[in-house]
Amino acid sequence: MPRLLNDWLTGYLKFATTSSESPISYHTWAGISVLASTLQRRVWMQWGHTKIYPNQYIVLLGPSGMARKGEPLVIAKNFMSQLGLPIASQRITPEALIKLMANSSTSFMNGKRLVIQSPINVIANELTVFTGQKNIRLLGDLTDMYDSQEAWSYETKHGDNPKDSITGVCVNILASTAPDWIPSILPQEAVGGGWTSRV
Repeated sequence: MPRLLNDWLTGYLKFATTSSESPISYHTWAGISVLASTLQRRVWMQWGHTKIYPNQYIVLLGPSGMARKGEPLVIAKNFMSQLGLPIASQRITPEALIKLMANSSTSFMNGKRLVIQSPINVIANELTVFTGQKNIRLLGDLTDMYDSQEAWSYETKHGDNPKDSITGVCVNILASTAPDWIPSILPQEAVGGGWTSRV
């Protein structure tokens, strides 16, 4: 099948910025998020003994009511929905997110090798709705998951199945927030612990 676009991101920006008041930088990062959510673990870059996957944690930052952060998120979410990509709720507990990922397992062939992955996309119009305020546990889990481990597990104290396992971690986040919210969202541990360097 021939390519319809020589450069997908350029085509996306042409579509997304028509009659839009949002800055082109917001649409650019939203487009990158769509690409990352589509590629999942199907492509990677070998870096020594490590594979680097294209998953992204992207947060659009700008003042409330003036920056027009919402429209790029809506357009990106529509693209992902049309492609049938798994999208998590904006407000979700760490346990529910882990279970959702464990249940979103898909597979594809890489040459003769079967690859299993558990992709999930988070689109949050307001980052604090997704992360909550100073939720060290969720931020810690997401920081750890950023590296797209082959296997990741979580053990609970209750239930018939006290362990949730994720094969082929693949998390993409596209969110927005205002600078005023950052102190209430991020504890000091999230800054020093690596969350901010991944966003």
